[in-house]
Amino acid sequence: MVEDTKGGDALPLLAYTRQQLYAGKDDRSAIITHSDYSGMGGVLGALKARADAVAASLTRAGHGAAIRPTLLKLTTIGAEGAPVRRRVAQSDLGSEERHVVEAFVEARLLTTDGLAVEAAHEALLDTWRPLSDAIRASRRRLRAQADIARGASDWQEAGQLDGHLLHGARLQAISAALGGALASGDPLGGLAPVEQAFYKESVAFDERRRAARRRRLRLGFIAAGIVISILLMAFAASFWQYRVAREQRDIAQAERLST
Repeated sequence: MVEDTKGGDALPLLAYTRQQLYAGKDDRSAIITHSDYSGMGGVLGALKARADAVAASLTRAGHGAAIRPTLLKLTTIGAEGAPVRRRVAQSDLGSEERHVVEAFVEARLLTTDGLAVEAAHEALLDTWRPLSDAIRASRRRLRAQADIARGASDWQEAGQLDGHLLHGARLQAISAALGGALASGDPLGGLAPVEQAFYKESVAFDERRRAARRRRLRLGFIAAGIVISILLMAFAASFWQYRVAREQRDIAQAERLST
C-alpha cells in the first residue's frame, strides 16, 4: 500500500484506503487480504471508485452539471506546472456548488474546517478521470487564474498600489485565457472576490494607461502639426519675400534699360 501511494498525501490516502477496506467487512477483527486490496484497485482504485459513486449520486439528484466546475474551482496550477489543490472559502460557493462540496466532504474526498474547503487527497486531481480531463481542458484558464491569485496577493501586500496591477500584453493574455468569464459575471469564474477585484482594477488601470497613451499620441500629432504649419508658413513667407524681391529687381532692371 505504501509503495502504491505517491506525493504528499501518503498518510491521508492510506487511512482512507484502510477505511474502505474495513467498510466491506462485517467483522472489524477480520483479516484484510491482498486479494481484498487488489480487488478494490489499490489505493488509487479506492479513491476513484468512491469519487465515481459520489458523482453518480449527485447526478441522480440533478447536480451532475455542477460537479466538474465546482471541483475545478478547488484546483489551481502550481509553480511547477502541475495541478494542485486550492482552498476556497465556503462563502464563495453558490448553492449548487455547496451541494457538490457537501457530498464530497461526506465521502472524505474533500475536507473543510467550516470556513474553507479543499481536496482531501491531491491524487484526486490527476487520477480521477472526469476531473483530470476537465483540468487538462481548462489548463490555460487555470494557469491564468493562478497568475491572478499570485498577483492579487502581491497587490494586497503592497497596499493595493497601481504599480502591482496587471497591464499590457500580460493582462491581454490572461483575459484571453479567462474567455471573458469574469467580464460576464460568471460565478464559476473560479476566483475569490479579492482576485476578481484585482482583475477588474487591472482592466481599469490598463484602460487608463492606454487612454493616457492615446492622449500623448494626439498631443504629439497636434504638436507635430503645429510645427509643420509653422515651417510651411515660414517657407511661404520666405518664398513670397523672394518673389517680391525678384519682381523689384526685374522692374529696376527694366527701368534702367528703358533709359
